[in-house]
Amino acid sequence: MKTIKEVRDLINNTLAEQLNLYLYLGVKDKDINNKELKYFHADLDAKSTESILKEYTTSIKSYYSNNDLSLLPLSEVDARSDVLLKYDFHEQPAAFPHLLKLCDKQNAPIFNFADKGILDVKTLAIKISSAKTSILFFKQLYPVSLVKQNQILLMKFDERFQSVESDILKISGGFDLMVLGNDFYITSLKKFESSFNFFQIAKDIQQKTSKNILALGIVDDVLNYLADGIVPKRDMFRVAKSEIVNNGGIGILNFVINNKTRFKLSVVNGKIQLTSKESVKTFIKMLNDDYLKSDISGYNYDSLAKDKMS
Repeated sequence: MKTIKEVRDLINNTLAEQLNLYLYLGVKDKDINNKELKYFHADLDAKSTESILKEYTTSIKSYYSNNDLSLLPLSEVDARSDVLLKYDFHEQPAAFPHLLKLCDKQNAPIFNFADKGILDVKTLAIKISSAKTSILFFKQLYPVSLVKQNQILLMKFDERFQSVESDILKISGGFDLMVLGNDFYITSLKKFESSFNFFQIAKDIQQKTSKNILALGIVDDVLNYLADGIVPKRDMFRVAKSEIVNNGGIGILNFVINNKTRFKLSVVNGKIQLTSKESVKTFIKMLNDDYLKSDISGYNYDSLAKDKMS
């Protein structure tokens, strides 16, 4: 996986070259049984192309100029805020192949106002290309970006006001997802879940991980809270790759026995008793190695985010 420096350098080097911009509009299929979007190429004049390119390159440079920005695999997402997430699960959202096609040199059909309108547009995909590299930036459209014709809108025409007789699409900088090569990078897990219907994939990962934990034979899920998935998704994502789980939970039982008062967990017949939602969350944090102790001060910490040191 690339480092944040490698991603940042590739972005900055690409944006420093002579660029072309292509705007694609995501429109819902008229077949109500098909939830996937179809993408159409927006036919832009030179001035509009230049304005959008300037807006987007400025916002992208601003995003990557944040020195606190870090890069994590989605499977290792934690509580840090300034983070870019690389999608690394085997199962992918159905929209990913369509976005990859837009990154290639395959041409999308032109957006035709004869059978579509501005209010049909649900998403934007902005492709910025140099001679060597194409980068696609995906953005979900919200109602604030669409100005309907049922409002009274005035614009300057010569020295008078004139009403605008059409719907308006507002385009601003920023992105929810970036496609670079064959890799997908996410700026917000919450927006990603909504835009790409990630809920089912996340649920499947949670259920599979819960089964793997129960298969270790070290817990008694008394009220089925673990099996029912009450733990936050991001915590279960990390558990799926936890070295403690992959090592069979070695050390967890002794850790709980030696810290019964501190964590309010009990062991009966060789199994940790998960009798409440809080006990399940505490146990999951143990599997994620979130409880740390300082070698210097001796203090114990509940870590919200950590970087592994060699």
